[in-house]
Amino acid sequence: MKDARPPMMKWKSSILLLTLFAVVCLGAQPGLAQSSTPPNSFCRFGIGAANGVSGYDLTQLGVGSYLDWSTSRSSQVPNTIQFFHVLRVSDASYTQTLANLPTQVIANPGAVWIIGNEPDSEVSYQDHVTAQVYAQRYFELATLIRAKDPEAVIGFAPIIQPTPLRIYYLDLVLVELNQLTSNPSALIDVFTIHNFLLNEQPIYQNGRTVSWGAGVPLGYVAGVWPEPDVITIGGPNDQTKNTHSPAIFAERIRAFRSWMNAQDFRNKPLWITEFGSLFPSVSSLYLTVSEADTASFLQQTMDFMLTAKDGAIGYSPDDNRLVQHFVWYSLNEDRTRFGGSLYDPNNQQLTLVGERFLNYDPPAGALLPSKPADLYVLPDSLIIGPTGRANGPGLVNYRVMVRASNAIASEYRTQVRARLYQNGLVVGEKTAPLPRCSGHTVFRFDLAAQQAGSRHTLKVEISLLSGNGPETNLANDHRTFPEITLPPIYQAILPVINR
Repeated sequence: MKDARPPMMKWKSSILLLTLFAVVCLGAQPGLAQSSTPPNSFCRFGIGAANGVSGYDLTQLGVGSYLDWSTSRSSQVPNTIQFFHVLRVSDASYTQTLANLPTQVIANPGAVWIIGNEPDSEVSYQDHVTAQVYAQRYFELATLIRAKDPEAVIGFAPIIQPTPLRIYYLDLVLVELNQLTSNPSALIDVFTIHNFLLNEQPIYQNGRTVSWGAGVPLGYVAGVWPEPDVITIGGPNDQTKNTHSPAIFAERIRAFRSWMNAQDFRNKPLWITEFGSLFPSVSSLYLTVSEADTASFLQQTMDFMLTAKDGAIGYSPDDNRLVQHFVWYSLNEDRTRFGGSLYDPNNQQLTLVGERFLNYDPPAGALLPSKPADLYVLPDSLIIGPTGRANGPGLVNYRVMVRASNAIASEYRTQVRARLYQNGLVVGEKTAPLPRCSGHTVFRFDLAAQQAGSRHTLKVEISLLSGNGPETNLANDHRTFPEITLPPIYQAILPVINR
């Protein structure tokens, strides 16, 4: 379901209430049909597209998944990037969700379905249901999905943050789920929690807004449920740093994995399908968090999720790691309202946080499984166009662009060298990293003083410089494109795409 606001305006809108308390690229590639995807077969990095993916080339970002809080995959994103379908279960949306689901599941075999979006939210424009209602709706949707597509991946428990208060909410969910089925585990493929660091005092009192943050779940009873986690903003006991504390982030993940183990769910993967530092860095609000602090939080939390292991509570198929996948918030949120955007949506330029994400490599201690490289030049990716006149009659300068990738989805970037051949001779050489997760890199070469209208054969060859494994398939490391005719200068703004 989409409100008038983007789906991710969610409970996070309550952060804006803090003002009161403070006073006191190239075009994207065509999408293909979804294919069956086991829970752990794609790259660990993901991104949430708060304002959609139109105009953004996710292939150059280094992500293995994306979500936009809908059930409709964008045709602009290739099938090398997994799409997470999010099924809304609020009172306002559930009837439509249930009606649409059979057709959607059949049309998307092997897809990932996250059931619910922050059902523990206090605000009514989120799913905002009691634990019992979430369990009932989860059971109905998961049973339907499993019957229509046994290969589907079903995501459970997308709570705002794994605090004691919200883990208690999940305790109540499981009590109800156990009344509905003798084997809840059979309907849960992966835990898909969020891990924001937000205040949990009740947001509303007698119809008035009195606090900010995640609030408390519907059905909360003071004195019966665990005490809410409180973050104080401003004053002598200011705890603003707690909203982007890597230590608290890690502590909560450990606590949640311990709970999973106690509930006999240790054998399930854990995905953090939303996390980030939410206070804006560009704002007229009194309270801001610098982009440098948010970038540091991104770096440290990803380091933790890639390295943290525990032989007693970790996921054993993943060398006892605590987390198997994570989705940063966000690709392109309004930077005056929320922090963490990788791109400024006003001009689609990378932010400091975006640069940190793009250039991130796992730390030495990650010891992720080694994946050999399979470099290749993308077919039909050659673009050539004039950039200006050169000295001499009929001579023109040209720009050649071509895409290359690593067919194997590694969590590490792969350093490669690309060479451009013109009629059999090397005329250009570039060195650059290929992004993580089978991402694409665009190599740009300049051809100076070429005769417009002349015909040429262009070839691109890439070679491995460094990676976390050797090159395994040399046959596709080079590509010779069909002979082309160099366009005249009047096509400077209309580049010829070699097909």
